[in-house]
Amino acid sequence: MTMLESRRRTLMTVLKLTDILSVITVYILVMFACQLDTAVIRPDGAAYVSLRMVVINFVELLVLVGVHLVMFDESHMQREIFRHSTIGIRTLQFAVPLMIDSVIIWAFYFGIGLHYHIFLFISLYLLLFPTVYVLVRSITVRMMRSGMFIPYDTINILIVGSNTRGFGLNALSKNDTHLGFNVVGFIDDDNRCGQEITMLGKLDDFVEVLRRNVIDTIVICLPIRTYYDTILNIVLEAEKQGVASHHVTTLFSTKFSRNDSMMDVDERMMLMHHHAVDGWPHVAKRVFDILGSLMLIAMCSPVMLLAALALRLEGAGPVLFKQSRVGINKRIFKCIKFRTMDPNAEQVQQQLESANEMDGPVFKIRRDPRITRVGYWLRKYNIDELPQLFNVLRGEMSLVGPRPMSLRDFNRLSDDWARRRFCVKPGITCTWQVQLHRNSLSFAQWMELDMQYIDGWNFFEDVKICLRTIPAVVSGTSV
Repeated sequence: MTMLESRRRTLMTVLKLTDILSVITVYILVMFACQLDTAVIRPDGAAYVSLRMVVINFVELLVLVGVHLVMFDESHMQREIFRHSTIGIRTLQFAVPLMIDSVIIWAFYFGIGLHYHIFLFISLYLLLFPTVYVLVRSITVRMMRSGMFIPYDTINILIVGSNTRGFGLNALSKNDTHLGFNVVGFIDDDNRCGQEITMLGKLDDFVEVLRRNVIDTIVICLPIRTYYDTILNIVLEAEKQGVASHHVTTLFSTKFSRNDSMMDVDERMMLMHHHAVDGWPHVAKRVFDILGSLMLIAMCSPVMLLAALALRLEGAGPVLFKQSRVGINKRIFKCIKFRTMDPNAEQVQQQLESANEMDGPVFKIRRDPRITRVGYWLRKYNIDELPQLFNVLRGEMSLVGPRPMSLRDFNRLSDDWARRRFCVKPGITCTWQVQLHRNSLSFAQWMELDMQYIDGWNFFEDVKICLRTIPAVVSGTSV
């Protein structure tokens, strides 16, 4: 499955679910408006609906949902989504399904006698459905554009090879704007297509281009017979940094046979993919993050209010501290924490570099003189990290994942293999966080724990790490 087809299928699945939601919502509203008098009224004034009526209504609703799934116009959705806020509603888009819905409702009326107020039922159904459909679809599209259903509104692509094949992919990404792909640029030894394109460097510059740009996926369009060694090196370097790579190639040159395609171009695509969380597991992880962060915010709000009050009374600067951190695929975001250090802590850090107790690019001092009295206790019990729950809600972080790295530490990374930690969202807690003597681990051991989490990720591992975090926090071993 190619990256284009994967995202297209995800979008279509979400839109089908919104259609189902529209049918169910309208049917239930109309049913309650027209069929309340079918309930049996008992002498004590209570009412109940017979099991027979419930089953028949449920069967009719299933039939109506099935009709709308069969009539779902996928080609139209692919052309229109993200181009308009309400998906370019057409008359025929409603006319045919609603005519079929009316026939089904009449059939259940004449065959089983389901609806006592048949004319009112059909009239309300035909009136409400277009309104609810447009409303639900519009809300869904806006949520899609905000990145709630998809990791990011835009996926950044680096194309290796500026030939006609690469230029064609660039044109394809612009034509299918609803899929949210953005070609960052090309790398090649020369502009071979002769068109106006953004060249980021030559083939030998690939590693450096990957380091300094936000790249979600790489598409290699070089001919494999001529550039085999170059392609192999690019794939290995991309894998080292945790970036998915795709190779578009015509495997055999034939005169009459046609290559089947999943990309709307006459090419084969081979996928070398390294991504810990993708597809529906990504959706499950995101739902877990949203529900978990909302629950924790509600539970910890008294603690956060007390922490904010203590910091305000200490009066040594702002309550919250926002620092630029490196997120998924090297995207920069503002990480929110309770301030635990003096306001000039970042300036003073340069004077303390010689006292750094951690190896590698990370800076850490066990008894950091910049930490305030209140900050010490906030750090000891990880209370300073609680505002990051709002980063989780915004989709910049996850509850579980490698800890977000500061720009200072990121710029000092010397080993590309450690950059693979950026192929997933950073987290509030992680495998390293729940280690008994984590501060005594070397930087390389820390990174190895992150790689083990990425390579062996599963939903239950996240749950287990969250549960292990509780005793680590309560014991106060963070300082």
